[in-house]
Amino acid sequence: MMNEINLARSDLNLLALFEVIFSERHLGRAAARLNLTASAVSHGLSRLRRLLNDPLFLRVPKGVVPTARAMALADPIADVLARARNVLATAAPFDPAKSQRRFVIGAPDGISPVFLTPLLARLLRSLTWALSSMTFLMLNLSAMLSPPVPGEVFPPDA
Repeated sequence: MMNEINLARSDLNLLALFEVIFSERHLGRAAARLNLTASAVSHGLSRLRRLLNDPLFLRVPKGVVPTARAMALADPIADVLARARNVLATAAPFDPAKSQRRFVIGAPDGISPVFLTPLLARLLRSLTWALSSMTFLMLNLSAMLSPPVPGEVFPPDA
């Protein structure tokens, strides 16, 4: 009988890590392809080794070579990842004209006018269809963080 694995406690990104290391046969090149540090790839491989109870890849002068267990796992892992990619590819692309999402932008008080003024101007030009559903709220962070004045109501009336 197979061991029961709780997928919620497993990092499925380790399968993608396995796939790239298997393909590259070199941890440094795998790190570059994954946009990770070599250290992060090494730590991920250590976690995968513990999870699968096998060294998976052995160091050689020019990189790594897969163990027999890694060779046996390569096709099933590639299949799982291909299926996952197919499922994720069916998601509808983001369409701002139809989005009901709420976006919150936070910035320090001194940066807000410099950053938000051009951003809001661009949004107003390009998203005129969404003006009825947009809410703009400028928060005075320094006022929010300062000690309350007795008898003052926050936020003050505009």
